[in-house]
Amino acid sequence: MKAIKLSSAEKLEKVTDGLHARKITINGPSIGKAEVHEFQHDLYLAIAGKAIVQLGKLAGQVERLSEGEFRSNEMQIEQEVVLQ
Repeated sequence: MKAIKLSSAEKLEKVTDGLHARKITINGPSIGKAEVHEFQHDLYLAIAGKAIVQLGKLAGQVERLSEGEFRSNEMQIEQEVVLQ
């Protein structure tokens, strides 16, 4: 996976066309459980500041929260992507 730098809101609209999107603000560091969605994907954008997104596989005891959504306190990190 490679980070894509978008320089305008117009470019962002083309990427997200047809997707369900919501804006959230995280005043880090964010500490929580790792999660996986079986039937959807997350798209992360850093509008201001910098974020490090860790990608990998859930490990340890995995909870099934709902159809296609899983969480765990442990994760095997395979890649980190810096967004800025």
